[in-house]
Amino acid sequence: MEARLDLNDLDKQLQASLEKQQAVYAVVSICGSTEEGAVDPLRGVFELRRKYQAQGLSFVVHVDGAWGGYFASMIPRDFRPGDPKNAEPPKQTGRGSGFVPDASLRLETQEDIYAMRDADSITVDPHKAGYIPYPAGSLCYRDERMRFLITWTSPYISRAGTTESIGVYGVEGSKPGASAMSTWLANRCIGTGPEGYGALMAEVCFTISRLSAHWAAMSTKTSSFICVPLNLLPSERKAMQDPNTTSESYAQAVDQEKQLIRDRVLNKSNQEIIDEDADRATEDKAMVLLRALGSDLNINAFALNFRYSDGTVNDDVEEANYLNRRVVEVLSVDSPEDDATKIPFFLTSTEFEHELYGDCAKHFKKRLGLAEDEVSLFVLRNVLMTPFPTEGNFIDKMVNIFQEVVEKEVEVNTQSTPGK
Repeated sequence: MEARLDLNDLDKQLQASLEKQQAVYAVVSICGSTEEGAVDPLRGVFELRRKYQAQGLSFVVHVDGAWGGYFASMIPRDFRPGDPKNAEPPKQTGRGSGFVPDASLRLETQEDIYAMRDADSITVDPHKAGYIPYPAGSLCYRDERMRFLITWTSPYISRAGTTESIGVYGVEGSKPGASAMSTWLANRCIGTGPEGYGALMAEVCFTISRLSAHWAAMSTKTSSFICVPLNLLPSERKAMQDPNTTSESYAQAVDQEKQLIRDRVLNKSNQEIIDEDADRATEDKAMVLLRALGSDLNINAFALNFRYSDGTVNDDVEEANYLNRRVVEVLSVDSPEDDATKIPFFLTSTEFEHELYGDCAKHFKKRLGLAEDEVSLFVLRNVLMTPFPTEGNFIDKMVNIFQEVVEKEVEVNTQSTPGK
């Protein structure tokens, strides 16, 4: 339901291949989808491989960590899956002006990224979360012999008597060395552990969590619009796991948690959040709540719907799509005539097609109050690469601008819809 690999569906497909005696070459899992920042349940993938290996079916596991690979730098050096201390928020060492706390990845994400060490191959793009300003991609193999599966040679800048040349592995041929050199230099200077890239990623994760808190709690029952993040709130996850949950208790739990977010996060400075957490039990800390919000990494996906003047929630997917498109048009450059200097901040968008997103899209529509049909859902996205917007009340300013834009565009929707 949160744009991750469905292990039950994978299990069914592997079982079908086993029964047909059909070979499975590879299972590809994603560590950081570029649309939602989602990390697939890698631990479960490896558990399934062990299960089917015992029955005579094995396969390669490739991890597409193009976006999320560098987030492995956040994993503590002494991390061990199942250790109770993994649930503790990081200790904070800074104070004062410009202070941005460190956030850890949510526990499940930590363990899934830790499991990447069992992959047969991994792709990582330094030009994404590695901040390399050149096109830079890498493909890493556990067994170096796998690289010969995509190897070709030609009589072009070759050395006599050897095929060991930088251009033979892959399909690109000769390549410039600037990307490789800049990647090496950045990794050596910044460091690929918790004190290097990990420290930067930790502050980025805190900042994206603060922004996700706004997407989760900005709209109320009296707002003209509804803002719903793709990722479930902790109260939603808990309610869905309880067979005794009623629609009334579900709504009440969600409303209470949204108010908790407003009280402990939205109206607080970074320092106030840390100081007030000092006297709270671990499970009650605002920092623990923050890392349970939003995506697994640093991309938030969310969508809008609206209410008519009589308070009725729109249930037409196309009408909701129209609202979301209009908001993106205001907060993005979509034509040569647009003046980028007059756009206060930028949003991007994606589309959840029924054929690709299935139950994920269906459940997202339900949470938005929309009909659960097969119409694609237009979804907003924000990507955050810097930790600094949480200071100087900058995020609050962005959110206020966003809210003003949405309220203005809701008026367009309600005025243009016949019969409402």
